[in-house]
Amino acid sequence: MAEVVSGHGPNDPTRRGAARMSDVVFIVLTVAVFAVIGAVARGAGRL
Repeated sequence: MAEVVSGHGPNDPTRRGAARMSDVVFIVLTVAVFAVIGAVARGAGRL
């Protein structure tokens, strides 16, 4: 990410938008992973 922004200029709105979008995707994936881990932990606790 840092290379792309510094290489193309930090004020380019398309680059900022792309960075923001991948940040959102990363956050969503992280939350999904934690949700799966929590579900597995609860399932293991029930067994």
